[in-house]
Amino acid sequence: MDDADVDAAVDERRRWLTTQLETAADRFHLTPFGDIVNTYDMRSAGSPARTTDLDSVWLRVVLEDPDYQPRCRWDSNVTANAITEVPKPVVLDWADWNAGDYAPGRRVRGEVMTLVSGTAISDDGLLRTDPQLPDQWWSDLDTALTALSRHPLPDHDEHDAVASLIGHVRDHLGAELDPAIFDTIVWTTAHGDLHWANLTGPQLSIADDWRSNQPRQRGRARGGLERPIESPRELRQRRLPPHPAVHCKPPP
Repeated sequence: MDDADVDAAVDERRRWLTTQLETAADRFHLTPFGDIVNTYDMRSAGSPARTTDLDSVWLRVVLEDPDYQPRCRWDSNVTANAITEVPKPVVLDWADWNAGDYAPGRRVRGEVMTLVSGTAISDDGLLRTDPQLPDQWWSDLDTALTALSRHPLPDHDEHDAVASLIGHVRDHLGAELDPAIFDTIVWTTAHGDLHWANLTGPQLSIADDWRSNQPRQRGRARGGLERPIESPRELRQRRLPPHPAVHCKPPP
């Protein structure tokens, strides 16, 4: 498949997801407005929408992918509603339907979610200047991350997390880890992609969908965790160099 074929497939997927978003809007009696946003892998599309009472919500559709692991992602946005004391989107309604001829045997999930407050601190996850966040924001972040880490873990997710981590190390570093090294690790519930584009201000919300609220190792960082190695206080005190841009995901 050459670049032209890839571009054509991506454009076809974008158009198809737009039709699914329209289907979801009809199903949930919503009126979409604003731009449609697609995820980088073109699995999902979303846009703001209004209810019949003119309340603003977020409407999202996603295509099932049997190769997209972990499989718990399909229901995790909904099950994450049980997480309390964390300012994040809440799923208000959802439904599944068949993808039809475009993807035979696969499902489409439509979700209606609350809109997060504030705006993203950085659109691309990079901090180039001090965001000048108020003291209350940092306090709220510390409270939210502590509450998230205390959320109970499903019994089976720990094994998925081990297999996922072993697979990532194998794929990216070419090393094979012994599963036994994880036997004494303490696990905590985590946001799998915590960075500045998924945090809003001046009122804190932790955005992104919550498909990946999986167990993570306490005190370790993989991409982005609910609990960076640095505490919010330590992160706040770090001085930003004037240039170049600083990528503020937790360090490995």
